[in-house]
Amino acid sequence: MPIAWNTVWPLVLMAFGFGLIIPFQAGVNNELAKAMGHPIPASLGTFIVGALAVLMIVLFGFLRQSLPPFPSVQTLLSIPWWMWLGGALSTLYILTTMVVAPKLGGATTFALIVTGQMLSCLVFDHFGWMNFPVHPINTWRLCGVGLLLVSIVIIQNN
Repeated sequence: MPIAWNTVWPLVLMAFGFGLIIPFQAGVNNELAKAMGHPIPASLGTFIVGALAVLMIVLFGFLRQSLPPFPSVQTLLSIPWWMWLGGALSTLYILTTMVVAPKLGGATTFALIVTGQMLSCLVFDHFGWMNFPVHPINTWRLCGVGLLLVSIVIIQNN
């Protein structure tokens, strides 16, 4: 099912804008890792700052009553274990960019990351996993990923 671009353009701009920021995030994290002497403590520091940022958003949101009440302990305990993996996966992502980007450069690192994301997204979309809308794998989608693979070769060899 095609996307109705006229109704989702703010989301498109938001995603594109965040995409512009990700290399800056990796650069900041790499510099922090250098300053701290290792990616592991830098990753911990990054997540502490991130947790504080979310805490501020929650506190100010509750003060303005724009957020729903925090879930009960019973609700939190009833959530399947695998739904909590996002934080661990975020940690692996940050550590990966701290280790890989200084060696391969930002363009190659993120070309590889985006291509990996697109390959897995094709599968997730095809099967509708994680409640993604179903978009079957087809020739055009495979060509798009193929072009990403070509871009990695071009970026790395120039």
